Amino acid sequence: MLDRRGFLKFVGGAGVGILATPVVWQGIDDTAIWSQNWPWVPDPAKGELSFATTISKCCPTGQGIRVRLLGCRPVTVHGNPDHPLSRGALNALCASEVQLLHSPARLRQPHKRGADGRHVPISWGEASALLAESLKQAKDAGGIYAVSGDPTSAVNDVLSVLTGRGNGTCFLMPGEEQAARRAWKLMNGRASAGVDLGRLGYDLEHSDMVLAIGANVLESWGAVTSNRQAWAAGRLPGRSREKTPSLRLAYASPIQDNTAAGADWWLPVRGGQELALALGVAHLLLRAGRNAPAADFAEFTALAAAFTPDKVEAATGVPARLLEDVTAELLRAQRPLVVVGSPLGQGGGAAPIMAGVICNLLLGNLNAEGGLRILPHLKATIPGGSSLDALLDNDLAAWVQELGQKQPAPGACIFYEANPVYALPGGAAPIFDKAAFTVALTSFWDETAQQCDLILPAAMGLERWDDAETPYGVGSLIYSLAIPVIEPLYEARPAGEVLLEAGRALGLITSRTFADMVGVLKARAAWIRANWTALSNGLPHRTHAVVRPRRLALRPDILAEAVKALPVSGDALCLAPMIRHGVGTPETGIPPYAVKLVGPREVRGNRNMLHMNAATAATAGLRDGNIVAVTGPGGACQACVFIDEGLCTGNVSMLYGMGHTAFDAFSRKKGSNLLQLAAPTVEAGTNLSMWSTITVKVAKV
Repeated sequence: MLDRRGFLKFVGGAGVGILATPVVWQGIDDTAIWSQNWPWVPDPAKGELSFATTISKCCPTGQGIRVRLLGCRPVTVHGNPDHPLSRGALNALCASEVQLLHSPARLRQPHKRGADGRHVPISWGEASALLAESLKQAKDAGGIYAVSGDPTSAVNDVLSVLTGRGNGTCFLMPGEEQAARRAWKLMNGRASAGVDLGRLGYDLEHSDMVLAIGANVLESWGAVTSNRQAWAAGRLPGRSREKTPSLRLAYASPIQDNTAAGADWWLPVRGGQELALALGVAHLLLRAGRNAPAADFAEFTALAAAFTPDKVEAATGVPARLLEDVTAELLRAQRPLVVVGSPLGQGGGAAPIMAGVICNLLLGNLNAEGGLRILPHLKATIPGGSSLDALLDNDLAAWVQELGQKQPAPGACIFYEANPVYALPGGAAPIFDKAAFTVALTSFWDETAQQCDLILPAAMGLERWDDAETPYGVGSLIYSLAIPVIEPLYEARPAGEVLLEAGRALGLITSRTFADMVGVLKARAAWIRANWTALSNGLPHRTHAVVRPRRLALRPDILAEAVKALPVSGDALCLAPMIRHGVGTPETGIPPYAVKLVGPREVRGNRNMLHMNAATAATAGLRDGNIVAVTGPGGACQACVFIDEGLCTGNVSMLYGMGHTAFDAFSRKKGSNLLQLAAPTVEAGTNLSMWSTITVKVAKV
């Protein structure tokens, strides 16, 4: 029997279901016809219901999904229970992927910049000829450069061939793994040139005690859906047969976000003090008699001796007793793990990660189940290309700054699903000022595309063959294919095919093996000995192979330099970003149905809400609702004060992902981009560009 409450639930659920389908956009015109001209009422779409298995390329981790089809039309997205990165779950960004196929911000045909500076539509024939001719000229005059926003894709193999043989460089958009790569490279004295250093992986899936320092593991760090599934397996009722949780979590952050809400311990660390906290943990592990096999172990012990719990409390704000309790839990655990990351998900330093690696070495979990695992890199598939291992060494922020000073001008720059105008601190103006030709291969009208000379509509993940190499943060090698479930809409074309065609036109790619992206993907699968038939049927390839490091060095000399540069308390506040992948990425903007995730606690009118606790507000002479100017090293914006006791004193917070000036009405004119407040600096000791610690001043307007 359906009572009143059940009826309301049914109606509400039906409304949500209606809003979650792309048919709304496509059917608006039809609805007008139905209501005004009954003889013209069209027949509803017909077809059998089926499911196609693939991966999401909107999600940065490439998690497995199952797409529900009505005939040949994608309708909804579901989690894939057979994929290790989703295990049946689904995040908000993946759930929007079908809707994004029909987004109002979707780029529908090629455009070039006209003589008056405006973009005008052109044919693919004209666009392909312009691309080939411009790249040919650039190869001999300044070189071909590229910026990729997808570190997991084999398209980077194609880009690295075009740039490497085109006298330029291929860069990845900044992310967590670049700092991790620099940290591991500095710590690992490899025996000889050419030895694979491997990449850091974290086996949260099998750990029983995790300390996450700055790494927002349940919201934005690593493979979030997989992390949440691992956490839920031992925490939620009915998911665990054990009386005690099989996974406990301690989380160090300036803000009580969703990860803090799910953690057993919240360590309220001041922004920018992640290195000091990690060295404090190392101090306690050393005091418990732990050691690490490294020639400079004694020197590191001397450095860590200064980071007593009391001194760490004074520097970080984390109570000494709390630090001791969490470290004691790590020592008692059978499979402990320490994860260090950037609160911003990019622009973090290498030194805090080095300290985190040392904690794992002291815990004895290197390459152990539930511990820190060193994973092999996939090699470049196309001769002359660069592997991910090599691409991670290229510092995009440093190159852009050099361009603004005295670096020779690039002949051309290719942007592949990358939006540095929005997502790079300081923007990417030097590229557009210096490069003779710029081209964007993108699915949406983003901020970077709007400044390019040529814009090419790229097929989305559900419309193309692509792949996903192991995303950063996962504890085992996972390789998956993106399999097209629909023909490209509008005039979109797969970016990999467009770039291969350009490479052949320039004589840079000649092998028949790589005639198309399927050939590239088959070669990649063969190199890792993956079954192509299984992959093309949606089954991922997974291996637990690891790299055995040689001559590990703890590098206390580098850590000592970084310690000297740690921020000190003063008038400036530290901006702690709120990160939620549900509100989109720099490459997607805010998905239309994700606007409900941005509420009055995040944005009010066209201003971000600036969260701070009452003590911080009182010190600054502010009250709830005050309009303030927020000034950082890179710029300023206005915000509205919101009193929130879930923050450390001396820290403020804003939601990242606002402030778009492109895309559509769902994304534009909603708050400010907090990266406009940041400016890259060079990390002492590592020479890595970093900007995750943003110090700001706040004044009432």
